[in-house]
Amino acid sequence: MKILKKKDMIIREQVIHVKTEKKVMEMLDHPFILKLKYAFQNQHKLYLLSNFCPGGELFFHLSRVQKFNESSVKFYAAQMVLALEYLHSNNIIYREYLILI
Repeated sequence: MKILKKKDMIIREQVIHVKTEKKVMEMLDHPFILKLKYAFQNQHKLYLLSNFCPGGELFFHLSRVQKFNESSVKFYAAQMVLALEYLHSNNIIYREYLILI
């Protein structure tokens, strides 16, 4: 579950970005892209609920080993390429912190 404080989204001017992220997560279905199952909110927070991802985030794994070996790099790079290819085939351009539909 991703929990976002509405006040922080407004301060950081991320409201449109978060709405786009929610829309993309709802409409796509790919094994390397999280799918949004539910979204709800209260007065102060927005909650985005996706499937449990047992492997965790790539950044977590990288922070543990500091540097991936060649086979790990190939594995993760292939997954990212396939995910980006899927996004592009759905007319979605992904850049870090920017999603254009």
